[in-house]
Amino acid sequence: MKTKTAFSFAFSLLVLAATSLTSRAQLVWQVGKDDEAWPQTGVGGGPETVFDQEGGGINDLPGSPESTVASGGADNDYYFAGVYTNTIPSVIAAYIDYTPVGDVPVNELAAERAFAGADNDWRVHFNLPTWLKTNDMLTVTWDPNNLDTTNPDPFYGAQVFFNGLQIQPEIVVHQADGFTTNYTTAQFSLASVNAQVGPGFDNIVSLKGVNHNADGGGNWMGIDYVKLEANVVNPTNAPAALPLLWTVGLKDNGWPVGTGGGANTSFVQENGSISPLPGEPTSTSVAHGADNDYYFAGVYTNVIASVTASYGDYTPVGVVAVNEEAAERAFADADDDLRYHFNLPSTLKPFDLLSVSFAALNLDDPSDANTDVRYGVEVYINGVLVEPQILVRPVDLNTDYTTPQFRLDSVNAQVGPGFDNIVSLKGINYNADGGGNWMGIDYVQLNAGSSSLPPDTNAPTVVSVTRYGDVARLKVTFSELVTAVTANLAANYVLGSSNIISLAVLQPDGTNVILTTAPIAIGTSDSLTVTGVKDLAGNVVASTGNQVSFNSKYQILLVTADPGPLTFAGDQAVLKDLQARGFDVTLTTGTAVPDDGSTAIGKDLVIVSSSLGSGTVIAVAGGAKFLNSRVPVIVWESALEDDFLFQAAGG
Repeated sequence: MKTKTAFSFAFSLLVLAATSLTSRAQLVWQVGKDDEAWPQTGVGGGPETVFDQEGGGINDLPGSPESTVASGGADNDYYFAGVYTNTIPSVIAAYIDYTPVGDVPVNELAAERAFAGADNDWRVHFNLPTWLKTNDMLTVTWDPNNLDTTNPDPFYGAQVFFNGLQIQPEIVVHQADGFTTNYTTAQFSLASVNAQVGPGFDNIVSLKGVNHNADGGGNWMGIDYVKLEANVVNPTNAPAALPLLWTVGLKDNGWPVGTGGGANTSFVQENGSISPLPGEPTSTSVAHGADNDYYFAGVYTNVIASVTASYGDYTPVGVVAVNEEAAERAFADADDDLRYHFNLPSTLKPFDLLSVSFAALNLDDPSDANTDVRYGVEVYINGVLVEPQILVRPVDLNTDYTTPQFRLDSVNAQVGPGFDNIVSLKGINYNADGGGNWMGIDYVQLNAGSSSLPPDTNAPTVVSVTRYGDVARLKVTFSELVTAVTANLAANYVLGSSNIISLAVLQPDGTNVILTTAPIAIGTSDSLTVTGVKDLAGNVVASTGNQVSFNSKYQILLVTADPGPLTFAGDQAVLKDLQARGFDVTLTTGTAVPDDGSTAIGKDLVIVSSSLGSGTVIAVAGGAKFLNSRVPVIVWESALEDDFLFQAAGG
């Protein structure tokens, strides 16, 4: 048992210094490690917390800050060292009134290891450091460890709450999903969950289990670890704000009717559904007079690959003579994609920086149905996520949110007339969980400026040359992104054997080029000399050429539980044997494979290991990700036989 002693209070959650907060995510505390285990030898709590068998029931608050390493040695309440003298009203509203425990000199030693039966509330008590401000953002991450496997398809649910307020609706974890996925909540402000900083305040994060035993899901689910992180809005040494490039609307806390678009855009009632790209570049200042797509004046003739990968192919609208007059004013129901089309000035370079700013204006009204009004927002540029979900509650309205700064080339941004760049705000509707059905937007703006980094003067190099799926194709991998206009010139590539190269095609990732050649027999040694290819900064490969020797080998994709180095003995043995036989082997995880199985393209064989969770190679729509692969697939994970249609579902 721990003995309480007088001490000079200092935050000991892990603990974090508030000086020089240069990274965006700051770890506040962590219970356990991401090790897929329940260690019994830890000392000092926090990451070294011991996980005890649960007691089987839920004790009332405040629980005990003392625990032992024994079955039933911990209760539902885990305490970090701190001072607990003040309750928080939203906690009392969700639970009962209680008397806080007072001083806790050291982190608690042990925590319950699982949800089980009716024991479905796993609570962490902590003080928050004083360097956090009310508009700073928090996230909670948790990881399941295992499930009750009594039934053939185990599953269990979990919700996440902060000070009695829900921050993540139920996520159902299936055995087939495996246990390597970490679940992270939306970002939420301290103010939105009544979080209080400094000693005395009893902040509580609660994971609440949802038992599906009656539905065949099993009676328990283990917890691997839980952590709280803070995203500091104004950290010390933060980069300077970027200059404004364009804005739709103004920070005026209103929906004005204007002319000329841009800052004077009219905000009109939304249509209630999402229009397909490209949308219409004309609108009127009346209800339903605009669609999901707002256009700045420009020329739109070229699509961007990452956009079509997210939305599907479309034909751009062409010339837009003037800024569009009106834009939809809100997310509502299923109308949850607000898109802004623009050309970027040709003065910007690939390594220059962008950021997106926006503010929420209003939310659906509280009611008997809307018991916890909130809405989620994600930000994308050209289909690339630049800001994970932010959860907006009434206290967060009129708060300016700005994404981290990112390079143009990281979001495939293209400069000059013609290119249809798109900023997208995507809403996440919580109406089914009492969150209300809409959220209004005050303004959206794009910021752009020069990078503070020195200019790129390094020329691209050839990293590797490999066979690509058949005897008449090679894949050339460059050290960095290269330009299509130079990479697609077949004359820039010469084989030492004088074998003909008839075609060169830069792939969407910007670093790989596929060459079409005359047939090259397996086992043939050759060399490739590359000239004239430039990176995005205009640096060209060495004038004497960039020569790489290679040997044409069969290409094998090995899909396992981890991306390497491999940890399972069977996977290690397979890899060693394949390499000894002269095969080129690429490692990947099931999670990293897209639903269409396109990772297999260019390979000669796919091998799916039994070390991975079968759910990681099952598409969202059902069926194995490699079900329609033209590349042969070897599977030794028996749980996938029905997903490959070798037998009936569930067989």
